[in-house]
Amino acid sequence: MKSLTRKIVILISISSILSGIILFLFQLDFIPKDFDLLLGVLLKFWPVTLIIAGFIFLWNSFSRRRYLIHYAAVEKVVPLSYPDKLYELAVEVTYTSGDLSVKAAPDNQAALHYQQFGPMPDPFIDQQQSGNTARLKIQKAKKYFTAASGIRTLWKLYLTKSLKHSLTFLLQDADCSLDLRELMVSELSIKAGSGVHTVHVPPPAEKFSGDIYSASERLELILPEEAFIRVNLRNPFCKIDFPQGDLIRNEDGTIITNNKNSPHKLVELIIDGPLKQLFIDII
Repeated sequence: MKSLTRKIVILISISSILSGIILFLFQLDFIPKDFDLLLGVLLKFWPVTLIIAGFIFLWNSFSRRRYLIHYAAVEKVVPLSYPDKLYELAVEVTYTSGDLSVKAAPDNQAALHYQQFGPMPDPFIDQQQSGNTARLKIQKAKKYFTAASGIRTLWKLYLTKSLKHSLTFLLQDADCSLDLRELMVSELSIKAGSGVHTVHVPPPAEKFSGDIYSASERLELILPEEAFIRVNLRNPFCKIDFPQGDLIRNEDGTIITNNKNSPHKLVELIIDGPLKQLFIDII
């Protein structure tokens, strides 16, 4: 659910709850009978909350339209450099309202490419190093109650091929494409709200572990054929589509490869959340 829609729903819900509480207390005589006049006025003007919600929606829409007309998109690049002795990198990305893509850097130079409209704040980037490991945190700064808060942007994150990665993504109202096939990734964690998300899982050196909580419309998993695959789908109501010849579904709901090839190379995924559709393919 988008942020503006959520605010309107919260406003209407709070008004309904307060009206219900007042009615309930009135029936139990906790409220004096001479309060009935004020109660009648409150109930009569309850639809005012709908009018206020409509004005909020229109104001946000017009403000965002004027903002986009006034400011053109500017492409910016932030290089991400690391010392030669670094071995492992933990990456955490928090992203809302837009399209995010992650892939290996073609020149092995890690960088963040992002769009910016007008006085939008730059992404928050924090890098910390301890020995031969490092932590990279990238967060999309968001100013609430401004015209820029609901504008969708485009981010492209390029990671170096020479480092071992563990990746964490916190997504809300965002479409995402993670092409990890040329990267060394051992762990992947995704917590996603609305949107469409695609994950190309890399061939693991030994084991690839993924923990995905998704409330999105569609999640696509492209898995390597040279690995033994085990997918644990915890949502029994999710619509699932997978190649019947390559994968089989057990009675406990797990989905595994139909043969025991490469058991030492394991891809293990846990899928949870109110996901609507899961698509699995093997390449």
